[in-house]
Amino acid sequence: MMLKDKKALITGASRGIGRAIAIKFAEHGAFVGINFLKSYEKAKETLQEVKKHSDGILLQGDVGKFDEAKKIVEKFVEKAGRIDILVNNAGIYKRKKFDELDEKQWDKTMETNLKSCFNMCKNALPYMKEGSKIIFISSQLVLKGSSHGADYSASKAGMLGFMKSLALELAERKINVNAVAPGTIDTPMLKFLLTL
Repeated sequence: MMLKDKKALITGASRGIGRAIAIKFAEHGAFVGINFLKSYEKAKETLQEVKKHSDGILLQGDVGKFDEAKKIVEKFVEKAGRIDILVNNAGIYKRKKFDELDEKQWDKTMETNLKSCFNMCKNALPYMKEGSKIIFISSQLVLKGSSHGADYSASKAGMLGFMKSLALELAERKINVNAVAPGTIDTPMLKFLLTL
């Protein structure tokens, strides 16, 4: 019960890595905020798993939009009282070569993967105190690139730059900021790899 009585808000938590984090946090005693965009049924399944161990709340909204991120944070704090852990996990990966990539897709990837981190941190920080933690879910593609995801790799590299700067700034307030950079994991976002 390492996270007993901690309040954790996780973006993109209806499935994949986000769901796994939500369930693991609940197993260790955290109250979990499960953010999702469209997958209501999947989010409900995550909440059911969370409630086997702890408690939580569903938080629907697009974290890529500043005002929606603000509402998500406010709804979570209304229920939980504070934010001890923020996990910036929401992300998209459309797997397109650069020649196939248009401006609309580039902007959407940046909004979902990178701007969402700004939106959530900006709105969550007023409710975070000494000892709180911010965790970014980045990617190994930051280190090696991708022949089918220049937008994805760039957004995740931007996330790391943001994380490092925020870590230096928030150290004075004793708020820990870090990142995890997973490799290829069997999640719905990467299901196409199973057919290659």
